[in-house]
Amino acid sequence: MSKGQNLSSYQQGIVKRYYNNLDSISLQKLSELVSDIAVCTDAKKVGDLWQRVHKALQKTPADQLKASRIVAERNTEALAKLVGDLSSMKPTGAPPPRSAPPPAAHVSSPAAAPAGPSPQPAPAAPMEITPEVLARALAAFKKRLKLTQLEQDSKLGRSPLSSGKSRVTAITPPREFPRAVWDELFAQNKIRPVGGGMFELVWTPDGKK
Repeated sequence: MSKGQNLSSYQQGIVKRYYNNLDSISLQKLSELVSDIAVCTDAKKVGDLWQRVHKALQKTPADQLKASRIVAERNTEALAKLVGDLSSMKPTGAPPPRSAPPPAAHVSSPAAAPAGPSPQPAPAAPMEITPEVLARALAAFKKRLKLTQLEQDSKLGRSPLSSGKSRVTAITPPREFPRAVWDELFAQNKIRPVGGGMFELVWTPDGKK
C-alpha cells in the first residue's frame, strides 16, 4: 500500500494545497532570507543562509543558471531583484472552470438558450513599480513609522512634543504595497531590512531620511 493511501481525505487536501502553493511558500522564505543576509555579520551563518537560498530557489520558476550564479557570487542586490521579479510574476495556473448549472426543467420559449457558466474574473495584474509608486510607498512608510513612534511614546508616558529620540526605528512596511516595492527601495538605499520582515529608513549624509 502506498504512503498516500494512509492519509485521510482531510490530510490529502492539506498536502495538495501545500504543493499547489509551494512557489508562494518558497518566495516567502526567500524574502525573509534576503533580509537576514543583509543584516548578518557572521560569516558562517551567512554561508548557511546562502545554502538555504539555493534550495529555496530550486522550488521556484526562476532561471536556475542565473540563480546559481547569484548564489555563487553571493550578490545580495541581485538576489533581492530576482525575488522581486518572481513575486510580481502572474500566476501560471489557470483557475479551475466553474461547473455549469443544471438544465432547466422547462423552457418557456423555443428561442431561449440555457444559461452558460458565469465568466471567471481576470486575475489582478501585478503592480507596476514606477517612480510614482515608489514615492507613494516611501511616504506611506514614513507616515506609519511616525504614527508608530507617537503611539509607543505615549505608552511610555513621554510627551510627543519632547525632543528626545523615539526608541522605535523599524516597522513592518504597509501591506498595500507588494514586497517587490520594498525590495526596490532597499536596492535604492532608501530603506534597509533589520530582520523579521521589518525595515528602517536609511540616513543620508546631510542627516535627513
